[in-house]
This record gives sequence, C-alpha cells and structure tokens, in this order.
Amino acid sequence: VIKALVVLIANYASALKHHAFKEENEWRLIFLSLADDTAPSIQHLPNSTFRPYVELELGEDFFNEALLEVVVGPQSHQKAMLHGAASFLREQTGREIPVVKSEVPYNSRV
Repeated sequence: VIKALVVLIANYASALKHHAFKEENEWRLIFLSLADDTAPSIQHLPNSTFRPYVELELGEDFFNEALLEVVVGPQSHQKAMLHGAASFLREQTGREIPVVKSEVPYNSRV
C-alpha cells in the first residue's frame, strides 16, 4: 500500500509546480527508487549541506537536440550558477546553450 501511494504521488509530482515558475516551461525527471541498491549518492557541499544526486547517461542526442535553454532559478548565488551552468554545458556539448536568469525574485526568507 505504501509503495503504491509513493508511486501515485511521484506521478503527480512531475506535473505540479508553483505558478510563478510557469515561464520556465520545464521538463521534470522524477527518480523513484524502491530498491536499496539504487539509492541516490550524497554529495557534501562546501557550505555544510548535503545534496542527493543520481548520475545519468543522457547521451549526445540530449545535449544536441533536446536541450534548448537552461533557466537558473532564484537563489543567493545566482550569478555564479549562471556562469557555472554555461561553462558546464559548453564543456559537455562544445556549443553555446542559452543560460538565462529566472524572472522570479529570490526570497531568502523562504
């Protein structure tokens, strides 16, 4: 019953987003692991926080045909993220993929 509920919630999670982010017209990838051997790795960040992640092989077609633009959401270090995302994409693809700042304002109180 719990697994069925988790799968149901995951299916809806990919479609729900705050109206302020409508401009981003994004695709979402939901990783649902019901087995212990596929748990996400944990990355320790310099600011003493941890970030779960899963490595994916997206393939050359993804970067050359599907990825058209990256919108960097509101955050305290947005300029650094814009530069970092642009550099990463240039390294991975050998071409310039537009990286733009979200119009949604950053609110540090949230």
